[in-house]
Amino acid sequence: MLIKCPKCNKELQLNNKAYKCSNNHSFDISKEGYVNLLLNKTDAGDNKEMVNARVDFLSKNYYQFLVAKLVKMFETGKIILDCGCGEGYYTNLIKEKCVVDIYGTDISKNAVLKAAKRNKEKNIIYFVSSIYDLPVNDKSFDYVLNICAPLCESEFIRVLKDNGKIIKIIPAKNHLIELKEFLYKDVYLNDDSVNIEKLQLVSKENITTKKIVYKDDIKNLFMMTPYYYKTKKEDVERLYCLDELEITFSFDILVYEVRND
Repeated sequence: MLIKCPKCNKELQLNNKAYKCSNNHSFDISKEGYVNLLLNKTDAGDNKEMVNARVDFLSKNYYQFLVAKLVKMFETGKIILDCGCGEGYYTNLIKEKCVVDIYGTDISKNAVLKAAKRNKEKNIIYFVSSIYDLPVNDKSFDYVLNICAPLCESEFIRVLKDNGKIIKIIPAKNHLIELKEFLYKDVYLNDDSVNIEKLQLVSKENITTKKIVYKDDIKNLFMMTPYYYKTKKEDVERLYCLDELEITFSFDILVYEVRND
């Protein structure tokens, strides 16, 4: 077991319907199949509304092109930690299509609950935690996957095996550009910079597609974005009146290794 007790750092072992350490700290597995290892059990991260919107949108497979790219990147027999796994869309599909072990974590209990419910085979370990204090053992993972989520360089380095890799996915400059052009007069491109100090960038690739997004999916996509919280009500209403909109989906895939110097 690669997860550890957040109270004393001892390794956790599965014991009936709970994870327990040698100091007898115990963490129950929920009926959905995840464990909450966040000691300060706040309602941090995405709320139910945002999580439900993302579940509905991603279920339409608009991002299948990203999934197809990702599954080609993982070697058979490796161990993956999906940090910021959200509702488990990518995590579950990677497990389904790749011969790997995969763990998923997110600070949002609402998201991890959805992820665990989608994991019908119960072959993924999902846990609630902060990426800034991961309850996992040192040098345990071959890959850390980080899709459109915050990055904690020091923690990712700590949990990676020697020669391990971080796969970081970020929205590229023109991602959702048509959505922004519809909503705003002054449109800015996405900031595609990543603040990395101790990791070596070994590859960077952009994947881009355009797809027609339909009425309810437009709303769900919008609710997944930070624009949802800073757009004028009248502009939101205009957007929701659209029957369809052709939108650019564009991601940069960055692969990092720990520097040797």
